Amino acid sequence: MISTVRQALQYAKRGWRVFPLHSIQNGACTCGKECSSPGKHPHTPNGLKDATTNESTIRAWFKQWPNSNIGIATGEGLHVIDVDTAKGAKLDDLGDLPETLKVRTGSGGYHLYFKRDITLGNTANKLGKCIDTRGDGGYVVAPGSNHKSGGTYEWINELEPAQLPVSIIERLKEKPKAAERAAVDVSEEARNTNLASIAGSLRAKGMSIDQVRENILALNQTLYADHVNGPLGEDEIERTILRSAEKWEQGTPRTRKQAQTEPQEQHKPKILNLIDMVSAEYPEPRWAVPNLIPEGLTLFGGKAKMGKSWLVLLIALAIAVGGLVLGRRVRQGDVLYLALEDTPRRMKDRVLRVLNGRPVPGHLDIALEWRPLQHGGLDDLEGWLKTHPDARFVGIDTVGKVKAQHNSKDDPYLAEVALYSKIKHLADEYHVAIVCVTHLRKADATDTLDALIGSTGGPGTADAVLSLTRIRGQETAELRATGRDFEDQELALRFDPSTCLWSEQGTVQEARTTPERKGVLDLLSERGVLTPKQIATATGKRREAVSQLLESLVDEGLVVKPGYGKYQIKTNHTGYTTYTTQSTHTTHTSEEVNPAEKSVSVSSPSTHTSEEAEPAAQADPQEKCESVSSVSVSGTMKFMPHLDGDILPADDRDPFLHDDEE
Repeated sequence: MISTVRQALQYAKRGWRVFPLHSIQNGACTCGKECSSPGKHPHTPNGLKDATTNESTIRAWFKQWPNSNIGIATGEGLHVIDVDTAKGAKLDDLGDLPETLKVRTGSGGYHLYFKRDITLGNTANKLGKCIDTRGDGGYVVAPGSNHKSGGTYEWINELEPAQLPVSIIERLKEKPKAAERAAVDVSEEARNTNLASIAGSLRAKGMSIDQVRENILALNQTLYADHVNGPLGEDEIERTILRSAEKWEQGTPRTRKQAQTEPQEQHKPKILNLIDMVSAEYPEPRWAVPNLIPEGLTLFGGKAKMGKSWLVLLIALAIAVGGLVLGRRVRQGDVLYLALEDTPRRMKDRVLRVLNGRPVPGHLDIALEWRPLQHGGLDDLEGWLKTHPDARFVGIDTVGKVKAQHNSKDDPYLAEVALYSKIKHLADEYHVAIVCVTHLRKADATDTLDALIGSTGGPGTADAVLSLTRIRGQETAELRATGRDFEDQELALRFDPSTCLWSEQGTVQEARTTPERKGVLDLLSERGVLTPKQIATATGKRREAVSQLLESLVDEGLVVKPGYGKYQIKTNHTGYTTYTTQSTHTTHTSEEVNPAEKSVSVSSPSTHTSEEAEPAAQADPQEKCESVSSVSVSGTMKFMPHLDGDILPADDRDPFLHDDEE
């Protein structure tokens, strides 16, 4: 028996674009829900749009989902007539047809494969009762797949697809009667909204979900034949309209207000007794990046062209290979990176520059386009998470690209809380870190939460907030982090334009520490409580200068005054106390490790001296990275599961790995 992946590859060799579908196991769809299309809806987040003939992508898909059904995208010269004999369709209704490639479907019907030279969309019942056609924007389930009835899809013959008869083409191109058309300007009508309203009405009248589907598919072709964008794709109708229709109670009318305000899911209050809560044992939080990016929702802000996208890409690649980032050991897992401000060429160039000859990781998926989160994008994201149980990190760069514009009458705060709460719910449910990249306000803010653009609804909902600031032209930057599961941090980072990598340089306070400050702090750390006179005597500095320095250190929170004229290091302060051990930085890990274990820096050794040119006179480090194009890619790439490309031989030393792992 030929394996599913071999059959899928055979179809691809014929020029047919394929993609994996859910299948039937133990009589139910592998999606685990009572779905409207068991064994027929896509595994991949973009469904039909992901269909491809690329061999490596197909192999990767069917390695991940080895028991999948196979979908073949129609259009681009392929047209399929679907005759559903189980519902009363007859082949005779089609008239005389040439012999052509034919499939016996899982329900006992027929798929007739034809080739054609003109553009034709999908139709429902246009050639006869329960006879549909699949063209541009459609797909069919292919042989090698199983059906909910227990049957399988099988080839009846091995002929080549015949030319679609002119008589069939003419019937498909016939205009519907005026009485069948909606009394609206279909060229401007919102197809999704209108069809969803009709689906709700049909459901309220007592129709089953299968009856609703049949009617909606037919109306889609009838109403929107002349729409500027044509009829909706069948996969989009399944994912949006029919998925919503399943949640509506059959035979129960809904008012317009109910339809507009009805929540997608009803969440009952969860009440715990305090004694039960305290006595219970809860797992420690999972970390995408230890002590920096926890499981849940993180907002990451930075001004434009400051290098935040390079940092998110570095984190994504590090997690995909299970290595190091910013001196922190991360566990390997599946990663989805929505690089919504990049082109395929730029994205490929960036990835290869960061990898610098290392193998391209197979655990990283990259999307360059995504639907608005409020209009199907969240469903797409959940679809990806369902099919990637080992997911650890999702980066949305930038979240503004997938935020639908809210009504001007809506409260911006409430709108942001509603959106980010849904994102956080997904992150919590699937135990993954979702990082939403955004921008900072033009005006500087002292509080990290106030620095992000937008209302405080987002930062208030998030589990962690990061902000990256850098003076243009300089390689050093400051990363401020605040969160529910870790103490506030101010980290000093450096961007290396030769490798396009970020590395951690300790805390901001350490980076700012002068020899004089270091001497005073070291003395207080060693001897405890001291007076300005004692410090001046020990350091050989003037008492007045020491007093001024001590007051500055008090203002910065490094030093406290336990009594009049006395000073000591602030207790429980991690900013300076870690300084004495920073000659080699400790590696943070996702699991418990020996604190003395040291990491290999993710950036190349610095070759810069203190005599560098003034910042205003030198090119910005990020611009240096962007100015070098090492590779190019042509064509349009909406979804890249494995970033195919020619990879240079790996370096002798891989900075993503520990010493003991090389």
